[in-house]
Amino acid sequence: MARRTGEGVRIGPITLLTLVSVLLLAVLAMLCITTTHATEAMAQRQADALSQTYELDAFGQALLAQIDDQIAESGSPAAAAALVQHRSDKLLENAAEASGARDLRSFIDVAGTQVTFTVIAQDGKELVATATIAANGCTVDAWKMTTAQELPEQALLSTN
Repeated sequence: MARRTGEGVRIGPITLLTLVSVLLLAVLAMLCITTTHATEAMAQRQADALSQTYELDAFGQALLAQIDDQIAESGSPAAAAALVQHRSDKLLENAAEASGARDLRSFIDVAGTQVTFTVIAQDGKELVATATIAANGCTVDAWKMTTAQELPEQALLSTN
C-alpha cells in the first residue's frame, strides 16, 4: 500500500467560516461584558448622587422647620433671628437628627432677618439656601444645589 506523504489537514470554506464566526462572537461577548460593567458603574454613581441630593434636601427642609419653630417661640422676626443665631449649633444638630443625614458639614449665617445656611456632603455636593424670617414664618429666597467636579477615582473608564 502506498502512503501519501506531505498532505496535512484540509481546511474547507465551512471550517474557515465557522472559525471566523466563533472569533467574532467572542469579541462581541467581551464588548457586551465591558458595556454592562460600565453601565452598572454609571447607574450606581447616579443612584449615589441622587441619594446624596435627597439627603441634603431633607436636611435643608428639617433646618427650615427648626427655624419656623424659633419664629413661633419668639414672636417677632428680629427675636427669631437672634434665637437662630444663638442656637445655630443646636438647630443644625436637630436638623441632622430629624433628616437622618450623616457625614454632612453645615453652617448658618444670620444677617438681620435673613438666614443663609450651607450644607456640604463628603462628595462635594453642596446646598446653599437663603431664607427671610417674617412674623408668619420664613420664606425661602434661594435654594441652590451644586455638584463638585468629578474626582479622578470616580472616572467611568479608568486606566488603572
